[in-house]
Amino acid sequence: MKRVWAGRLLLFFAPLLVAAAISELWLRAQVGISSVTPFERSDMNGVAHELRPNFKTLYKGHEVETNSYGFRDSDVDSWDPDSYRLALTGDSFTFGNGISADSTLPALLESRLRKNVADVQVLNCGVPGYNAPNVQQLLQHRVLPLKPDFVVYVFMSNDVEPSRLPADIPADATIDSFHNFPLGSALLQWAGVRVKQTLRKMGAASTSGSIAKVARSFHEGGRQRVSLALSAMKQLCLEHEIPFAVATYPFLATPNPYTEIDNWVLAYCKAHKIPTINLREAYPPEEDLSNYWTNIFDPHPNRASNLLVANYMAEQLDQDLLKQTADQ
Repeated sequence: MKRVWAGRLLLFFAPLLVAAAISELWLRAQVGISSVTPFERSDMNGVAHELRPNFKTLYKGHEVETNSYGFRDSDVDSWDPDSYRLALTGDSFTFGNGISADSTLPALLESRLRKNVADVQVLNCGVPGYNAPNVQQLLQHRVLPLKPDFVVYVFMSNDVEPSRLPADIPADATIDSFHNFPLGSALLQWAGVRVKQTLRKMGAASTSGSIAKVARSFHEGGRQRVSLALSAMKQLCLEHEIPFAVATYPFLATPNPYTEIDNWVLAYCKAHKIPTINLREAYPPEEDLSNYWTNIFDPHPNRASNLLVANYMAEQLDQDLLKQTADQ
């Protein structure tokens, strides 16, 4: 009798196990694989890491190549010294996690702006993992030496988090793309993502995970970190007579769990006369922004998202904004 029941259980579960195995393999194929780390320990004050200069590697499923300044951009020697330089600085949303170099926001914005101004360059000065104080240091020590004519900080809500502690990064270290997946399983990660999306749409607030962590950071010193960084960035640009603006890139989820943070940044900038661009307005009002993820696991913006944002930014970067920033 036991053998009969064991056989029946095996017949029942075997198809489920096969289906789970096939799903796991297919989902793993959707994950952007990384190779040798593109990061090294930074010597900037309070900054844990930066991109390795003159380096090429596979990162998040795409080839990443940096120039001599450690940015995901062409080499400085190829830049036209007489061109108008717009520097976009920020974190992985600016850098372009999980997409090719020509699909990043800086690349698409440059292409869009060149329809009207041929001699304009948009510099990709984004570094994954940076918060607002890190971007401030990056602006001072890496971006301003490039002599930009305009600086836009592309703010993303998790920029309110505290800085990471510096640590040595071995030059041959590789990145495990499945490190944060439960039990290293792509299937379990996918299930968790879908459950959280469903709960958000039902109005349930997240009490754990990265979303809750960012919300706590905002209320536990995040506002002060961001306000000090924004004030310092504005002052740095004033000292160099460079216009400065902030663009808020929304978290790609509907509803957006970080709306409070984005609204606070926009209000702070308005109160302190820092021009802003609300990039949420680039999307149709009722559209589910999770349609713009780079893949089913990664909420970073894909090419379609960056294209919408680039077109919207180009419309906002008109003479009125230029005049407004010149009056700072």
